[in-house]
Amino acid sequence: MKDIAIYLSTKKEKLLKILNKEEAEDLSNVLDASYCIQMCEKLIDTKDRYRLSTSAARVFEVTCLAMSIEGVNSIVSRETIENKQSIIKQNNTAITKQIIEDTVPFIKLEETSKPVTNTAETIVKKPAEKISQEKILQILVACDKQNKIMDENTFMMLDSYATLENRKYTSVLKECKIAASGTDCILLKSDMQSIVNRINEEKMNHELYQFMKEILHTDKMLFAISNDDFTEATKAFREAMLNKNLPKPIEIKKYTEESIKEPDSVEKIKEIFGEENVEIL
Repeated sequence: MKDIAIYLSTKKEKLLKILNKEEAEDLSNVLDASYCIQMCEKLIDTKDRYRLSTSAARVFEVTCLAMSIEGVNSIVSRETIENKQSIIKQNNTAITKQIIEDTVPFIKLEETSKPVTNTAETIVKKPAEKISQEKILQILVACDKQNKIMDENTFMMLDSYATLENRKYTSVLKECKIAASGTDCILLKSDMQSIVNRINEEKMNHELYQFMKEILHTDKMLFAISNDDFTEATKAFREAMLNKNLPKPIEIKKYTEESIKEPDSVEKIKEIFGEENVEIL
């Protein structure tokens, strides 16, 4: 897209980095510079959404659908696209949502086997709960400096594990700092409440535990709090320590293999299209 936009503007073959002159000329007959720049911007925006999206598949599907619709419109009526380009850009999100609702108003699936209890289905519906100060104090009592140093060294290597499959986990963890760490737990802190909520959300917490255990070889439960909550908890910890009134260390219950099952195909389709648009027969 970038090569086509540059070639349409300059007609200089030496500026092309991927396409050759013949390919650029062929594509410039059906595409215009404004459309190419718009698609480049859309791909850049999509890259940003990948970092924090809970479903990379959903982001990819919606982006491809939007690009395909706009591509057809550009070829059929380039003049119409140019006149309404600003309107499309401002209402891009609403248009894409409407396209999906119109295209897939209702999906019916026929199950090939008897329904089974799926932990993931329950987890999706359970929002994150704020960690109480009492629980934070219990976590701090269970932590030590040596474990914190070890886990900080592990987190420094997150970029090495940022594959397409794992990027949604590494991007979330990179927004945090390790506040404290113990043998079986890690307490994370962040100045972004949305990141804190996401880590504590049960389904994401399951997935992060599995990523930490299998990829980072760190079998520990994750807890997240805001920077303000950590400051308050630290103050309370010092006061309790002076008064010899510290609580007992937290008892960590790790996830079992059964509780970290991957969602089946039905759950994946519900996640993409919305549970209200899927009927099980």
